[in-house]
Amino acid sequence: MRTKSLTASVLAAALLALAPSLAKATPPGGALADADFVTSPHAFQNFCVAHPNQCVSQGHASLVGLSEARLTELETVNRRVNLEIRPLPGPLPGDAYRLGVTAGACNEYAVEKRRRLLAQGWSSAALSLAVVLLPNGRGHLVLTVRTDRGDLVLDNLTDRLRTADQTDYTWVKRQSTIHPTLWVRIAGNAASGVAAADDPNSR
Repeated sequence: MRTKSLTASVLAAALLALAPSLAKATPPGGALADADFVTSPHAFQNFCVAHPNQCVSQGHASLVGLSEARLTELETVNRRVNLEIRPLPGPLPGDAYRLGVTAGACNEYAVEKRRRLLAQGWSSAALSLAVVLLPNGRGHLVLTVRTDRGDLVLDNLTDRLRTADQTDYTWVKRQSTIHPTLWVRIAGNAASGVAAADDPNSR
């Protein structure tokens, strides 16, 4: 397991050197711009050890054409997971995101939504866990979905889907389109904000 983690770290370092050539065009309206590669949250690394099938590439489309049927799938998953998991305040014991729970923090909502969408055939390249800062400065984890209508946000704090620019969050980093184990800084935010929100577990 340590070998896999080391391999991912080496791959990330190699891709960082190639970052300029890996730049991709961003979709119009409400889309986040990915910047350089950064370290993934420690809890996410533990999640990949516990759930390796959730940390492999599945599909190649990094931008989804958002039909009404696709939009309904996103709305349904967001609403159902928000309903099925009971919110727990404050930090949780352990240092990993958890699947299959009936109560949890933002982390558990986000990874469960991603798991369900992957099971429904969505491409992992279009689904990214994302670390943000709430207006009060606390760390928070959401799921972003790259679509031709912008990056939609699946959030345990609301059943309503929003594009990234419709939130009042400070966007810190998220999973890369290249591989689920690689994370990128969100363009426009200083790297200093990354460490403070590295392992969100607040709401």
